[in-house]
Amino acid sequence: MLEHADDLIELMRWEPTDRSRAGGQAALFQDLEPDEQAIVTTLASHPEMLIDELGFRLQMTPGTISALLLNMEFKGIVRTLPGKRYMLNNG
Repeated sequence: MLEHADDLIELMRWEPTDRSRAGGQAALFQDLEPDEQAIVTTLASHPEMLIDELGFRLQMTPGTISALLLNMEFKGIVRTLPGKRYMLNNG
């Protein structure tokens, strides 16, 4: 039975990483277009949001917001939830 992540690392014989040397995370969501940044900012203040509400708040057409969200989903920035809802992918 596994009790900790370290148990799995040991069982799989993976090499543990030294997180103290990693230097931390440089920046989240680098190289975002202005419209993508607006989506991230809006979703950061709401745990999840309907695509229609997101488009309305940002005054984007359904086609534009859909295309942006799909591209952001491919980049791993947002995650689709049931019922046409979206949220930031926090890992």
